[in-house]
Amino acid sequence: MAVYTGAGMAAYGFTRGSLPDGRHYYDPGRFTAFAAALRASELAPQVREQDAPPATDAELLRFHSPAHLEFIRRRCAEDRGALDHGPTPAQPHMPAAAASVVGAVLDATPTAPRPRAPHRPPPRSNHRLRRHRRPPRRRRLGTPSSTTPVVLLDIHQHAASHWYSDGHEPEPAPIVTPRARSFALNAGAGDPGFAALWPEQLAWLGAHTPAFIVLNAGADGLAGDRLGSLLYSPRVHARVARDLVALADHHADGRLLALGGGGYHPPAFTAAWLAVISALLA
Repeated sequence: MAVYTGAGMAAYGFTRGSLPDGRHYYDPGRFTAFAAALRASELAPQVREQDAPPATDAELLRFHSPAHLEFIRRRCAEDRGALDHGPTPAQPHMPAAAASVVGAVLDATPTAPRPRAPHRPPPRSNHRLRRHRRPPRRRRLGTPSSTTPVVLLDIHQHAASHWYSDGHEPEPAPIVTPRARSFALNAGAGDPGFAALWPEQLAWLGAHTPAFIVLNAGADGLAGDRLGSLLYSPRVHARVARDLVALADHHADGRLLALGGGGYHPPAFTAAWLAVISALLA
């Protein structure tokens, strides 16, 4: 199984923020902590760390407009302000780092459908360009076609969304028309609260007979997280990953891509992501 840990991805993160010491919650240290935990774990001999070329402009333009890419690069080169209405600093290293993250996802899904669509800035559930999904992990990927039913499961704790702005708020133009659902947990809910709701969600996913599954294993709902208000343990991530492996084996010939996500307490998110990798290897 491949785990993408290239230098370009490692650079993804913000080096200025609103913490008392000037750091950002989403700094490159998150990646460093995860990579160190992986290499020190018993899982290390069972995975293959690898890099991928950054996404090209042609690939980025399958989703973003030329004007949007120009705005991002110009604002980052100026090294000032933010890229959205939330705490996403514009910094010179970020366009290349984000392209590396996108490139890793594309490399892990070499023939996944990438339909062209008008520009739609993604909601900032955790960061931008969906770049914030880190690090991609691949398990027995096959060859989805342009009509492949794809299921995305996101276990982030979501707050308000923030939109990118280059002077206007464009109308949403989704690449696909998703069938989506979400479920809410009260602040302070932990593993039992998740366990009570998860079987229904899993059955709903299975009813769509997915041919390709993407897990965004966000970890900001874990106990101890600096931004989250839930109290999950890494056992939630382990269970979700195990169940999705079974779902992928049943419906999708094992095609399952796992991505990192939010999570700002290193002991918690490293344990959760190692639990996901362990489930993928089982």
